[in-house]
Amino acid sequence: MASDLEVMITGRQATFSAVSLSDAAKTSDLVQQRGFAFPVAMDKDRKAREAFGIMSVPALFIIDENGFLHRRRFGKASLQEDEELIRSFLGEPTR
Repeated sequence: MASDLEVMITGRQATFSAVSLSDAAKTSDLVQQRGFAFPVAMDKDRKAREAFGIMSVPALFIIDENGFLHRRRFGKASLQEDEELIRSFLGEPTR
């Protein structure tokens, strides 16, 4: 089962992926529990955390096909807040 955010970007020129700062067992459990269908990479050496300046989790980054960072958000947010961030990047009206 896809997450709500995955469903939202279906059919658009976008992909969804994640980077986990947790250990592999916790990450695997979370992926199964939530039914994520997108790739989840492990950041064992914290290089992604340092490169993106991740201060808290979860964090959401919108990166284009050229690797340019357009939007970012740190900390827990509602699905509606995440949708609005993605819609603003895609040039769609927000609620």
